Amino acid sequence: MSAFCCNARKGIQMKKILTAIILTALFTGCSNRNENSVSDDAKRASVQETTEANTIAEPTEDVTEFRDADGYHIRVESDGVTVSQGSFLQKIELDCSRLIECAESYNRDPADFIEISDFNFDGYDDMFIPDMIGTPNIPGTYFYMNPTRNFNPFEKWDVLNEVGFLMKADSENEVLHFSSSGSAVDHDWIIYKWESGNLQPVSRELQYMNVSDILIDCFEYDDTGKETLVKRKRAVLGENNEWLGTEDVELR
Repeated sequence: MSAFCCNARKGIQMKKILTAIILTALFTGCSNRNENSVSDDAKRASVQETTEANTIAEPTEDVTEFRDADGYHIRVESDGVTVSQGSFLQKIELDCSRLIECAESYNRDPADFIEISDFNFDGYDDMFIPDMIGTPNIPGTYFYMNPTRNFNPFEKWDVLNEVGFLMKADSENEVLHFSSSGSAVDHDWIIYKWESGNLQPVSRELQYMNVSDILIDCFEYDDTGKETLVKRKRAVLGENNEWLGTEDVELR
């Protein structure tokens, strides 16, 4: 009986020890899981904060690409025009805000409207930057190419800027054609040539309404720039006012 009780007490003690070991293991596991959970959350938060910080820190730039035009790379910004070709790069300072606004209304790049041509027939490209577009007479600024300059070769052109409107270069005859329109009928055409670096008018046609007739006065200029009326023409119109040609009118 005494041996039985002793063995029973030993069994109960062993069960208590095993229970304590199991509970300790369980609590330790829970503690580790909680610590791991907190650690994982901290890591995720750290990664999230780092990602958000990197996202905010990354700059977003609005880059306007260069537009190819007549062998040049041109970019128009509100404060001027950047031109590059080969080894040279030049920023022409000019207010281009109106040109950009007009080009946006056409859904076009403003560089598309810059005219590159040899306006003085010296074999080098020159440039006309319009102030605005969409008008019969296109105002703007001329720049000539100075071949003696190794940098910033385009210089403002005072002679052509006295005209201040776009002209067309006729390289075959080495003359410039200027056209101005005041209305659907009123037009003025002038042909210029270069004389010792100065612009000299050669001839002019002035079209206007006279009562019910459309007349065209033709002028010529001498070497001093004196204007002489040499011919007058009348427009010949069809039944639907289509243009059929002209006929000479006697000068009085």
